[in-house]
Amino acid sequence: MAKIPLSLESIRQEATTQSFQRGESYYHDDAVLSLFLRGQNLEAKVSGSEYDGYRVTVKLEDNHITSAYCTCPYDYGGWCKHIVATLLAYIHEPKSIEKRLTLEQLLDGLDAEQSRQLVQFLVEDHPELIDQVERFISRIKPVAIAINQGTSNDDQEIPQITVNTKFYSSKVREILREAVRGCEDGWGYEEDTVSLEIIELIDDTEAFFEQGEVHNAIAILKAITEACASKWDDDLTDYGMEPYEVVDVLNDRWTEAILSTDLTFQENLKLKGELQSWQKKWKVDFSMSLAALEEGWNEEFLQAILQGNVTEELIEEKAHYQNDLTLIRLKILKQQGRYEEYLNLAKATHQTKEYLTMLAWLDRTEEALQAAQIQMTTSEEALALSNTLQNQGATEAALQIAQRGLNLPGNSESQLADWIVELAQELQDPDLILAANLKVFEIKASFGQYKKLATLARDDWDSLKLDLLDFLRSQHGWEVREAKIRIFLYENLVEDAIATANPLSDYEKDLIGAVMDAAISVQPDWVISKASKMAEAIMDAGKAEYYDQAVKWLKKVKKAYSQSNRKAEWSVYHGNLVNIHQRKRKLMGLFRDNGL
Repeated sequence: MAKIPLSLESIRQEATTQSFQRGESYYHDDAVLSLFLRGQNLEAKVSGSEYDGYRVTVKLEDNHITSAYCTCPYDYGGWCKHIVATLLAYIHEPKSIEKRLTLEQLLDGLDAEQSRQLVQFLVEDHPELIDQVERFISRIKPVAIAINQGTSNDDQEIPQITVNTKFYSSKVREILREAVRGCEDGWGYEEDTVSLEIIELIDDTEAFFEQGEVHNAIAILKAITEACASKWDDDLTDYGMEPYEVVDVLNDRWTEAILSTDLTFQENLKLKGELQSWQKKWKVDFSMSLAALEEGWNEEFLQAILQGNVTEELIEEKAHYQNDLTLIRLKILKQQGRYEEYLNLAKATHQTKEYLTMLAWLDRTEEALQAAQIQMTTSEEALALSNTLQNQGATEAALQIAQRGLNLPGNSESQLADWIVELAQELQDPDLILAANLKVFEIKASFGQYKKLATLARDDWDSLKLDLLDFLRSQHGWEVREAKIRIFLYENLVEDAIATANPLSDYEKDLIGAVMDAAISVQPDWVISKASKMAEAIMDAGKAEYYDQAVKWLKKVKKAYSQSNRKAEWSVYHGNLVNIHQRKRKLMGLFRDNGL
């Protein structure tokens, strides 16, 4: 694959200042031990605190990065230093990237016996993989267990369960047992881990729903729900492991299963009893699933909605049509190709996003645009409709909706702005491309976007630049500070950079340091005042682990005194510091090593 365009600025935007700086250090220290490309996956091994280092995987698609993952424990927002180091190596050392075969290419060369040997080898080396092997086989290898055990005189074919339900029930019990044991032993167990592991098992039902094998999905749901109801006891709750997230997912899947199949009266009655029993034993709420059992598809009021024969006033009286239940009904109607009923239900229950996107998906573009004029009220609805229109080839209509969405409330303004840029580029309209990129800058200013605008504006840049700088001066949020400082320094507007840096905390020392370096020759007094205060705060508190940072601040103080021809003042200040902190041997050693 072709090398994707990647810049330092684009990496910087995805990482915190600290992570980017540490990633640079890792790269320069040759911490990226190996770098190779498998198809569209960039993979690297990066040294770290773990003996074997950490593994980085970056997915590259359509000229951009779709995801980046590292096995390190970093969880503080943005990319970690190992990902940053990997991408810096990708930029600066393209010749060091080794191309390797993808997993598909590796497996294509194996026959059945070699594949068997490979699986056996992997499980011997990693015994925990046996669970995944068993789970995979339970999904693909028929077990052929009749749903209704016993004899029957009916000629009707009985669906066969082809999944190993014992695997699911035993796996849930194992997850819950390990969670309790971990808490009792004092090493703890993450609540989210328990929920995520069980939800991952529940997600196996999705494939069966898609294949129309609802009986297999029901078998898995029964095994998981029964195990949870039996083993998720008060001990787990006392340790803070609440089941709500798992119950929400189970409720959704049970509702989908119930509405996706025709249950006999006896099957309906039996499942109702099971759900009520699990609900009571587990002390949870399966009311949505029970409502689906009660209503099905034949309830008179629901049928009136599906046929479009119901008034707005009557809908308002029927509050029991919960949002989640309606969304599941819509999902099933779409799968079954019942599009008019879908539209009637979505419109009647005010599911605006679903209603508008279905119209667009059906290529009823004019209807979608007319309905959007009245019904579209959020940026999320606009983004969804615009995406659907573009996928259907109606790019100009998609652009129209996206532009309108920028003026609507919601949390999708940034995504809409990026989307408008893509649409403008597809339409190849230079003025529109410039306007779209300008909107992106207004929503999330960055140095990279600033330089991009300079290229797009061409002869109009001098005028536009002044407007952008005035715009930056009017912005005071924390999220725009880094962009302001980098742009102000790029334009040699040191006073503006100082004004932006003044309220920054010690955590943003890299930005403060960059401003100091630029200000030494023009505003030495500010550098002396700011840097000395930050250094003294560290030294006075005796924070030995940060003495190296204090010394970095003092070196800037010394340089500011020197460049303003006040070396004598530095000598006096330095002497006072030595007198105060002379017993701090680590600090005094750093003074000597750094020429202070």
